[in-house]
Amino acid sequence: MVRVLLKLHTKLHVYISTNGMLPGAIDDFLMETRRYHNRITIGVSVDGIGLLHDSIRGVTGAFQRVVETMEVLRNMRMLI
Repeated sequence: MVRVLLKLHTKLHVYISTNGMLPGAIDDFLMETRRYHNRITIGVSVDGIGLLHDSIRGVTGAFQRVVETMEVLRNMRMLI
């Protein structure tokens, strides 16, 4: 869907907000939309550092997944 919008509307800039829980899916999405990276900004929601984030999200390892997502974004040189 995002690819179609970006292709059809050449001046469109897309902002995507994520909880960062699926770094692999984000990596796949970014590989598919590589040619549009200058028109995509991704925001990652973080509730705290380490165990605090995990506790608020109710998911053990949630913070580590956010860190992995941030690595994916940094490696792709994305706007965050």
